[in-house]
Amino acid sequence: MGFLSTLLYILLGFYALKFLLRLFAPKIMAFALKMLQKKMSDSFPNASNFNAYGNRSTTTADKKTTVSKKKDPVGEYIDFEEIE
Repeated sequence: MGFLSTLLYILLGFYALKFLLRLFAPKIMAFALKMLQKKMSDSFPNASNFNAYGNRSTTTADKKTTVSKKKDPVGEYIDFEEIE
């Protein structure tokens, strides 16, 4: 009889834990995501200056202070020929 009562307690505990986890899982996930978001925002304090593509977003103050730069050519094009 002791074995069956122990098995019954284990099963009841398992189902109680399963029920409580389903009940509190959304709150736990929201808390974890909020903490992760805070940690990431602390890691990258100047991330608000960048847009979704990783380029720095320009504001009117930035446009006034930046000087237009001409891009230098990286190199010249070389056409290779096959030697037989």
